[in-house]
Amino acid sequence: CCLLRIDHMNNPHKYTRCLQKWAAQLGIAGHVLMRAVDGRAKDVAVLLSGDCAEELSSFVSRLRTEYVDVNSKGHKCKERMAQVLCTFQTPSTLACSQPAGLVVQTYSAEEDLHNILRELHVLQKWLDST
Repeated sequence: CCLLRIDHMNNPHKYTRCLQKWAAQLGIAGHVLMRAVDGRAKDVAVLLSGDCAEELSSFVSRLRTEYVDVNSKGHKCKERMAQVLCTFQTPSTLACSQPAGLVVQTYSAEEDLHNILRELHVLQKWLDST
């Protein structure tokens, strides 16, 4: 598994569609958790699970080298602010072990994010890394 933090998404619909496409192409499963603010997404947590580290590495590489969002002027941009918080092996009983594809969820408050991350068994990893 790989836990990422993305500061913001100016166009969350387009951005998450792009992430979902990559996940399907690479056979990666996971969750995208974002706080919706005025049509943007902020404080985004991304939990990814793949069969091998190469798939996860490829996903992160695409995130940094391909256009995924738009800047404040509406121009295409690449994700430069994403942080890989941690990578870890996981037993198959954890929630990030699921069929390929990304589940996108929005939350309203930090407490909601923590509750979701607790259900996914990665809250402590998030807290230790942020």
